[in-house]
Amino acid sequence: MGVAQRRAREREEVRLALIESARAVLNAEGYEGLTIRRVAERAEYGLGTVYSYFADKDDLLYALVRDDFHRLTERLRAVRETHTGVAAVREMLLSYVRMGLEQPRSYEIMFMRRPKLASRNVEDEHEDHAYTVFRRCIVACIEAGTLRRDDPDVLAQMLWASVHGLVSLTITLRDVPWSDPATLAETLVATALRGLSP
Repeated sequence: MGVAQRRAREREEVRLALIESARAVLNAEGYEGLTIRRVAERAEYGLGTVYSYFADKDDLLYALVRDDFHRLTERLRAVRETHTGVAAVREMLLSYVRMGLEQPRSYEIMFMRRPKLASRNVEDEHEDHAYTVFRRCIVACIEAGTLRRDDPDVLAQMLWASVHGLVSLTITLRDVPWSDPATLAETLVATALRGLSP
């Protein structure tokens, strides 16, 4: 391995170590506790090192959650390979809920605290991101006659917003005695899809 390759590998290792340190700080101390200084301390690097990789906190956060955006897209694609029609729509929505509840800190940043990061992800992914995968599924159902004829963006965004509401309330109002989130999600999705049947 040449010098340039070794340096590139070492640089990537430092970058990944900083991202993992940021994730650890985020999980332990939440959004407010995540600072460049805390990440540097956790990773045992100087502040200058962190800034040589990331322009600011948002840049670091984006690096941290970008993998989660990618995983969400991959989850929805996997559903399309195993489900069709309304069953695919249902499973995509439930997968979205599961992802949010499995990674609440990351979800909070992705869709609640720093929504500009979600927009940035859409721009980076061009036409192949989670919403597009979901919307295509809605279009296929409308064309097949299994969902009522309507603007596919209206249907997709309404359904997406409904599960987002469930996840965000469950995450932010932890002390409220919610019913089982999985049962809530299944009931919500089933009711919404019944209402959209032709």
